Amino acid sequence: MRSLDVMVLVLCVAGAAHAEAPLEVAKRQVAALDYAAAKKTLAAAEAVEGYSRDELLDLFELEGLVAGSLSDAAGAKAAFLKLLTLDPAHKLKGRLAPRVTTPFFEAKGQVADRGALALTAQAPVVERFLVTAVVFAVTGDAKGWGTKLVVHVKEAGGWRVVTGAPPTLSAPTKAARVEAWAELRTEKGWVLAVAGSELAPVVAEAPNPPPPPPSAVPVPEPVAVQPAGPAPMVVEAPKPASPPAEPRLRWAAYTLGGLGALGLVGGGLLELNAWQTLDPLERPQRNASGVVTSLTRKEALGAAESARTSAQWAAVSFGVGAGLLVASAVVFVVESPPPVRVALTPAEGGALFTLQGAFP
Repeated sequence: MRSLDVMVLVLCVAGAAHAEAPLEVAKRQVAALDYAAAKKTLAAAEAVEGYSRDELLDLFELEGLVAGSLSDAAGAKAAFLKLLTLDPAHKLKGRLAPRVTTPFFEAKGQVADRGALALTAQAPVVERFLVTAVVFAVTGDAKGWGTKLVVHVKEAGGWRVVTGAPPTLSAPTKAARVEAWAELRTEKGWVLAVAGSELAPVVAEAPNPPPPPPSAVPVPEPVAVQPAGPAPMVVEAPKPASPPAEPRLRWAAYTLGGLGALGLVGGGLLELNAWQTLDPLERPQRNASGVVTSLTRKEALGAAESARTSAQWAAVSFGVGAGLLVASAVVFVVESPPPVRVALTPAEGGALFTLQGAFP
């Protein structure tokens, strides 16, 4: 009777809505909380072929949700086992009752112990700078489904398909660069796992061959050289000495010296002014009682302050003047012309007097 009910439901669904798949009908029924009808629709959906991996995840999640909502703990756990085997990180959506979440977490722990289903690309086989095979392997429990590995390979031209039985499939190739991706399918064509895709394939490349060794360079044969006669005597005239450079900073030295002398003279005048200002303080006029009568206390304090200021500026002027004189001397020495040379050379009928040098 159960198989008859499934056949009748499939025929009804196909007749009522040719474009709506049983999986979509089941989603709508679960959203309406019609779990009894959804259970029958999901049984019919199990007969559909060619589900993608995402559609399978939806199918198994709906089966677990419906079974748990109908208090079928064993059926819910079996459906969640299939779901989590394909996607161990899957999470249920929304807030659900414990009769749904408890089988889910029980199945999750069981999958964590035994391992999930996975399809991965292995290291390619490379021989003589060519990729001779791409390898894909399945790990985990395939839940007893009759499965097959489908490997899509692209070398120089278009894609070609290589099929084989899991857990490992080695697809032969012969190219320096190979693109490939793989699917793990059931006998109904359900895609359980994928590794890569047509848009993002796994790429295997062989190393480039080493460059050819450099060709040998022919060595020229030695050529006999006839001995040459004695080399002619070559006498080169001495190069004329370059004229001495004109002093460029001589006037700067003179200017610095003049300013330095002015600084010293100014310092002397300021020092003399300080002495003259202090003289009335050191030798004041006093009356018979010894009282100073030549200046008042205010005048004495003003004279002392003036003398101190003149002495300070005198010290500054002496320092600046001395520095300028030293700078003048340095510039003068640096820019001095080379020394004058005097020579007396014997010559026929007398002597030759030479005076050589630069004169300002």
